[in-house]
Amino acid sequence: MKRSGLLQLIMCASLVVMVSPVEAQTTLPSDNGENNSIQAENSEVDSNETKINNSSLTGSEAVIDKPLVTQSEKMASNSGPTLRGNYSYYLEARELADANREALQRAVRAAISENPKKLGYLKGSTLEIVVPNVKLIPDFYYLPNNANIRFSGMVGITDIYLTNDDTVRVTYKDNGSQNGKLTFTKLKNAPTNTTLNFMYSVQHSLRTYRKMALLGWTQIEDEEEVRSGRGIGPVNLNFAEPAPELVVTPKEETTRLAYGSTVSLEVSDYYNVKTSAGKVTATFLTQPDTSVLGPAEATIQLTDEYGQQTIVTVPFEVFETLVAQPVAQTLVLGQDIPKVVLKQWVKDVTTLSGDAIDSTDYEVELVSTFSANAVGTSEVAIRIFSEKYHSDLELTVPVTVKMGTAIQLTNTDNQIIGGVTVNDGKLDLVDIDDRNVTKVVGNNISIAVYKPELDNPILNESTPSEEAQLKATDAIDSFKSLPIGKELPEGSVIKVATDGMAENTNLLETYNDGKKIAFIDNNRIHEQAIYYLYQNKKFSTVAAAHLEVKTVPVSRLTSLSELDAMIHAFYHGKLPGNVSLKGFSSYPNTAETGLQAGKVLVEEQLGENNVIRYDQPITIEVDDGDISMKVPTTMNFKDYTFNPSETTVERAIDDWQLEVDDTRMDSLKTNWHINLKVSGEQELDQYMTFVDYQNNRSYLTENITIYSQDKIENQPDNTSISWGAEQGVLLQLPAHNNLKADKTYHSTLEWSLILGEE
Repeated sequence: MKRSGLLQLIMCASLVVMVSPVEAQTTLPSDNGENNSIQAENSEVDSNETKINNSSLTGSEAVIDKPLVTQSEKMASNSGPTLRGNYSYYLEARELADANREALQRAVRAAISENPKKLGYLKGSTLEIVVPNVKLIPDFYYLPNNANIRFSGMVGITDIYLTNDDTVRVTYKDNGSQNGKLTFTKLKNAPTNTTLNFMYSVQHSLRTYRKMALLGWTQIEDEEEVRSGRGIGPVNLNFAEPAPELVVTPKEETTRLAYGSTVSLEVSDYYNVKTSAGKVTATFLTQPDTSVLGPAEATIQLTDEYGQQTIVTVPFEVFETLVAQPVAQTLVLGQDIPKVVLKQWVKDVTTLSGDAIDSTDYEVELVSTFSANAVGTSEVAIRIFSEKYHSDLELTVPVTVKMGTAIQLTNTDNQIIGGVTVNDGKLDLVDIDDRNVTKVVGNNISIAVYKPELDNPILNESTPSEEAQLKATDAIDSFKSLPIGKELPEGSVIKVATDGMAENTNLLETYNDGKKIAFIDNNRIHEQAIYYLYQNKKFSTVAAAHLEVKTVPVSRLTSLSELDAMIHAFYHGKLPGNVSLKGFSSYPNTAETGLQAGKVLVEEQLGENNVIRYDQPITIEVDDGDISMKVPTTMNFKDYTFNPSETTVERAIDDWQLEVDDTRMDSLKTNWHINLKVSGEQELDQYMTFVDYQNNRSYLTENITIYSQDKIENQPDNTSISWGAEQGVLLQLPAHNNLKADKTYHSTLEWSLILGEE
């Protein structure tokens, strides 16, 4: 403590001290870190009285009168406080300092607690925090219990330090301007206490004034003191960054080690540090045993700079190396590849040391999808794996795919669309060429299957067992996914239809056991389709559906019976022995001219209990029609007995008649008439006569008209002409004639059907 001052007494009579108005203001931090203003307002005093306005005075607030002050000389320091009515300047200065240091404590705590920055958790990390370190005392501040003493000056912090944690160091430096700088330094890689107890040293430096009777307020001494060991109190370490937890994940992928091998493992390859406090060191606690086949493991202990530890387990597998040789394979198009068959693709499967491995101790699988849908040779990757030996081996096997029993489809742009294959009674739709770049089908395609259970089906009239279609604009990949069943029994019929077949039969190519079979010519293609019989694991065409037909010319109004009689005329050549024509299922119309369609039901015996039928379209060409006449080839007369008078000899048969058939269209029909005469070369000719319906007789040695027909509406197609017994052609024999008894006479009649007017 330093006490100094000089008491100077000036004696004068009737001394009046006038105090000019003076205003002073000092700003100090409040307890909550904000600034408070402490103001001293002017007051009036005289030589005998000082007026003090003091309301709600606290340790940091006071309102006082500030008299004119006479500066005293510096006084000698006393060894102890001078008592002034149970008070001393020393104690009163401490009381004033204690009243203000609490606000400083709160301001320091607030500055530390509210600091937004963090002190790092690793050794060497630093953090600087600026804290308030001075509280100014307003001029002529007085304590509430002694109005005769005044102070001016400051209360401040001279040092801040820690006492309860060796992981962090705190240094303090006065920055001036009523602030100090705290520097925190991390000393160890170890957790710091949740809260820290800060200690500090406080100093007060106060000018002290005493009111003298004659001199008024006079500075008498300075009160200065530094006191240490003051506690700021526990401060929450929200500014200290917590050390992260040590989190480590082991390598998840199983590491494979060869059986009996000696390996040097790099521990850092088998874990991954997610979070840690500083650097991490690791060491194997255990390592895998390569003398035992199968799963194994290693354990690793890890420690960070904070001493945090964890142990992880890493998976290993000990395996025996496999050795094998590939076996080249030949497949047919569309052939399935069962997994069990893949074992035939390898041979000589052994361990690396040469020990043979039984086929039951390993499996074989395709590395990637492979299907026999492209003709040619390719390298196919397979994988041999063994659970017993915990090992696998990849090989490539040369695989050749050839055409088996298949129907290849091509579009009109000569691009392969796909194929219909049959293997082991299973029907598949395949690409045939997986390098095909065709985007769309290009042709309208349909596939239909007729299974043997259909009861004598008429192929082109019955509903197939299964059917699927593709439009020309559909993606070519759609071909493989057509909804056609897999099972194809023997005796089934497959119909494949594609645009352009009648013009180019190469759009469908057929193979049996890889050999292309002879194809039918386009004259036998109907419906733009081919019907295939699947029998004896081979394809053949259904003969009933592919007979070569021709157009048959017929006369208008040809009768059904006449058509029945000429049914074989619609087919070229001789029919196959197992094919028969069952008759017309639909007769063509002979009443219309030109090409007319009909159908003939064709039956084919495919086996003892398998009969199929096909409604074969046929065509006739009907002419414009004709007019014709039918005349009995012979006309017999009754026997003649000589008579002395002229005699008429009648015909032996009275219903003798003529038939005129006119099959022409009504628009083509005309008038017509029939003329008759005898040839004039026989003895009987001179006696041949004709009696008409009016009983007029004419001799036939001259050409006469015996019947005429005018054109009328709805003129009949058939006209029958007959005469009674006493009309028509008769013999008229005179009494005297040249005929001889017991002799047969002949004559020839010439009939003429004449079109148009007579």
